[in-house]
Amino acid sequence: MSKNKTQRKGKYMNKAYYTRLWRMRLSDLACNMFPYKGMPEEINMNAVSKMVMLGGYAIFFKDKALDKYFCLEGALTGVDPYGYPNFAKPISKNISEGIIFPEMKVGEECIIIYANKVRGSALPYIVEFADKLAELDVAIKMNTRAMKHPLMLKTTEQKKESISSLMAQYEDDYYVVFTDQSLLDNTSLQVMDFKVSASEILNLQKEKETVVNEFFNVFGISGSVEKRERMISGEMNAMMEQVAVNREMWMAPQRDAIETINKMFGLNIEIDVPKYIDDAEIEKEEKKEEIKDE
Repeated sequence: MSKNKTQRKGKYMNKAYYTRLWRMRLSDLACNMFPYKGMPEEINMNAVSKMVMLGGYAIFFKDKALDKYFCLEGALTGVDPYGYPNFAKPISKNISEGIIFPEMKVGEECIIIYANKVRGSALPYIVEFADKLAELDVAIKMNTRAMKHPLMLKTTEQKKESISSLMAQYEDDYYVVFTDQSLLDNTSLQVMDFKVSASEILNLQKEKETVVNEFFNVFGISGSVEKRERMISGEMNAMMEQVAVNREMWMAPQRDAIETINKMFGLNIEIDVPKYIDDAEIEKEEKKEEIKDE
């Protein structure tokens, strides 16, 4: 088997490959946490969610010349006594068409929607958790393969190419693999068997579930139902309170900005909380009802 083919197959066990997958998946989840309802139809909400959560903020304003609302990224300049910007200059992606916006006074001509109270991006959290999950995915993949066939063979230089070709056919799920009788001679081929138990893979899967639930917790999303069922009442209440606090950390500045936008521009925009995020609150109320019934 050629070196290039080995490298192509190896990319699926490469940490960088899984890191990219998890960054996309976690970014998508973060950008869909709080969909806005009632936004002007000319505003691209997918782009706004990405700007707010991954960029840290977006600038909402109405251009009088075009008579349209916009919510864009841009440059923030000047600060008040509390460190908040005095001015914002929205930047359009299609400046080649001559759409250039002037600098605007924050609070009078435009409103900034921040991702959280510290005005930071969600990206550092996404990068951190993607890195952890990628490591676990690689470990699970390697251990699963180790259960399927040995990781290391000891043989002669003359037989190495033939054995590599043999293993390539095995990896490609050939129904029948033919080989020369002398190839598998025990005197010139030794198997270095690395024993891996199913429990090790199960432990890695549980650790992966824990990391995913930690990510959910940071973003104020209730964890898996299976995990909640294993908790006692006190643990569950503590977890749901922490989830609610984290959710408020992301939601409060966005909600405040939307309320200001509604007053300034006479709009009726709302932040919607998806059911998969609000499950903790629903379950909390259900437990209160159960206690009352008892």
